[in-house]
Amino acid sequence: MLHHLDRSGRVHIEYIADYGTRADFPIDEVIEAFRRVYPHMDLLTARLEGA
Repeated sequence: MLHHLDRSGRVHIEYIADYGTRADFPIDEVIEAFRRVYPHMDLLTARLEGA
């Protein structure tokens, strides 16, 4: 997804879970996680699902 180091070589992002390699982007899992973390953002997740 994103490189974990910035241009100076400092850690920029820490990945805390590895969900393996996928053939397709797991949009349903992303939407589910987004709803869990940002429950007040239902309008955005509805748009992502095409509602």
